[in-house]
Amino acid sequence: MTISRKMFSGRVTIPPNEATSLNILMRNSSLHWGLETDLTSPSMDSIIGSAFGVTPDGDIWIGSDANVKNTTVGTFYQGVLVPGGQNYSIQDFGQFGLVDPNLIWLYSVSGAGADVTFQAR
Repeated sequence: MTISRKMFSGRVTIPPNEATSLNILMRNSSLHWGLETDLTSPSMDSIIGSAFGVTPDGDIWIGSDANVKNTTVGTFYQGVLVPGGQNYSIQDFGQFGLVDPNLIWLYSVSGAGADVTFQAR
């Protein structure tokens, strides 16, 4: 196993018309957060953090589960709009950060690239 990484700062691609968790986006990025170099074995990268930030190329919506969309319809709900080019961040200033990338979901109507930072604990 490699040493645990504590900071993710990279580019992710949010697929079109499909909510995707931050954890999946980081794992599928070119940095392969959470995976060893063989890209299949889990690494010791931290999965709980104290801060998260995103600056998308286009409009995205952020929510807490896979039902986030850009509008409320049926079982889906409208997430928090983050306009393209704007930064959105979540921070937990407590002793034990509780920002969980499995509970941050991003949605884009037509897909978008985004700069993401994640501070692990």
